[in-house]
Amino acid sequence: LMNRYIESHSIEEALSSVILFIKDTPRIEENFHFPFHKDYRTVGEMIDIASSNGHFICGVRTNCDVSTFHTTNILYEYAIRRYQRKTERFDGFKAVRVDDFNLHAYNNLKDFHIRALNWTFPNQDVTNVCYGGTFGVAASRLITLSNQPRERKVFPLLEDLLTRKSSSNMTIEEHFVERTWGGLLSYPLTGEQTEVILKIHNGKGHVKRQSSVMGALQAPKNNITCPP
Repeated sequence: LMNRYIESHSIEEALSSVILFIKDTPRIEENFHFPFHKDYRTVGEMIDIASSNGHFICGVRTNCDVSTFHTTNILYEYAIRRYQRKTERFDGFKAVRVDDFNLHAYNNLKDFHIRALNWTFPNQDVTNVCYGGTFGVAASRLITLSNQPRERKVFPLLEDLLTRKSSSNMTIEEHFVERTWGGLLSYPLTGEQTEVILKIHNGKGHVKRQSSVMGALQAPKNNITCPP
């Protein structure tokens, strides 16, 4: 549907529109399983933010001491060796082995970007990441990106990847694509903006590599108090 919209709308027609990506999983508390995140944004909030400044907006909020920006080289190490959805864990289903859902034997997120998309994150230092597969973006941003030589090829590849299924009814590509949207659809940071983010962070720490949000910039412990 994303590619159909791009093909059928001009930049002028898209200027007043916002595209929302919403998963079919109900956005309720019992389905909120995102480490280091606080809660869902409402659909109204997503529309307001995306339409007011034209920027990419994630459908979930991080805790105040964890940034949506990740150190790119650590983020690129992300890989899955085995997987089990939390709902399936509660219902007694066994974890899926990597051989059952990583059909192309991707080593990590970077390997997926290079081999499957022929594309890499535009900023080698920090990358915006949105978890949960729910986000909003100005429609004009999609049209603009579709006119770029590399990005115009990425959109149909992503759509094709997300329609594939493995014998376990899920693929590793779903998790890689989830970590791709923010870096792909966000406006690229300038050198000055990147410098400011790194200066604020000042090498104080990242979310641990073993986490599903590995590489997220994190405030030093005992240096910040989040409001309730």
